[in-house]
Amino acid sequence: ALATLNDLLDHNAVPAPSLLPMFVSAALRSGDTAAARRMLERSRPASEAGETFAIELARGEYAAATGDHQGAALHLRNAVARASERGVPAERAQAGCAYARLLIVAGQTDQASAVVCPATGQVPGVPPVACQGAIPPSPLATANVWPSGDQATAG
Repeated sequence: ALATLNDLLDHNAVPAPSLLPMFVSAALRSGDTAAARRMLERSRPASEAGETFAIELARGEYAAATGDHQGAALHLRNAVARASERGVPAERAQAGCAYARLLIVAGQTDQASAVVCPATGQVPGVPPVACQGAIPPSPLATANVWPSGDQATAG
């Protein structure tokens, strides 16, 4: 995905919004936040609900990886809401797990559990580990995105 991303950037291509989460994630995993930012800047506006979901998810992961913790929480909550509105279980799980990872890193495990349970079918009270292996790893899974004392704002 990263090679394709670089080809697109080299040719000033405008990516389809539905591809943003994959490209942004690949760039962030490789440590290339500039490529992730350029891809977000070049994407065309959403023309349907599925594209809005993808844009919000990509913006949320980018915001978390670059230290914009409030922005990350906002975009990931929006991605969860768009996925829920669309009724697409895979999107709900993907967005829910990304948001839950953000909350877990912030030490907000109760809120993370509430987000993940509907997305994965987990029994309430079970730790939200169901995300592991369920979707491709997120840059948020290993990044220390929360400076000490900083907290996500649960919505």
